[in-house]
Amino acid sequence: MSSANQIQLWSRAPASQYTLKSHSDWISSIAFSEDNQWLASGSYNGTIHLQQIKNNQPAKLHHKLSCGEMSISSMAFLQNGQVTQLAVGTIDGKISIWSLNNLSKPEFVKPLSVPGPIYQLAFSGDGQWLASSSDNFINVNVYDPVGNNVIDKFELTDENKKFFDATCVTFSRDNLWLASGSTDGVIRLWSLANQTTKPSLRYTFEEHTAAINCIAFSEDSKQLASTSVDNTFGIRSLDSEQSPAVLQTCSEDLLSIIWQPKLSQNPLLLTRGLNRAINLRQVETHGLSLHWTSH
Repeated sequence: MSSANQIQLWSRAPASQYTLKSHSDWISSIAFSEDNQWLASGSYNGTIHLQQIKNNQPAKLHHKLSCGEMSISSMAFLQNGQVTQLAVGTIDGKISIWSLNNLSKPEFVKPLSVPGPIYQLAFSGDGQWLASSSDNFINVNVYDPVGNNVIDKFELTDENKKFFDATCVTFSRDNLWLASGSTDGVIRLWSLANQTTKPSLRYTFEEHTAAINCIAFSEDSKQLASTSVDNTFGIRSLDSEQSPAVLQTCSEDLLSIIWQPKLSQNPLLLTRGLNRAINLRQVETHGLSLHWTSH
């Protein structure tokens, strides 16, 4: 993603690069669908573009959606075999859910709202949870994606039963955990073992010394990666709560991190820094194996 109104799309095999220039304003958020067949991008003027991807390159099918005039702050796809949906969050706390079951005509199906700007949205893989991070709290909805109904909703508090500023949220692949990062540098892990009750806080990790930018579970849900404003990224094993995170200091502030386990025999981490560089790092060594630069 570029800071201007264009998107740089890279394919690693075969090596190729594409530039998408459909937006008229700066792009503020992007998201891939689980099957990598759709790329959603949102901009400061509230417009969303849905670009179909085929054979690792942009296809002709393209849709333009609108969520008013407020800046798009986060987007999340849901694909669970029954439905395909896109949740869109804005800086004024509005959440719009769109159905993509009909590829020729996306349909707006559900409005939600939270008090405060939305920093990140996340669906659980089974679609039964929709979480959002914001100032002072995390909002978690128990969601029915088929009927588009919110069955219940919860606001999560910290270990002292107080609300906190949450910067990011993500679900584990096995749908058993919700992780959150906050401005105080703490990562919290919530149990979703009982999907009929409020998520319970189980673990806190305090290795970072500044606000958390991004967190991501590995595909097997056994590791959790994180990036922080303190110029470190960390990987922690969830097999044992006693295992400390392995931290590595970087020369730049890493804004986001994504697991890419299917690109090689060893899992890779894809990181994006404030200097607009995109790096692939081996998990075992944390060494730099490939370097791209966005424009």
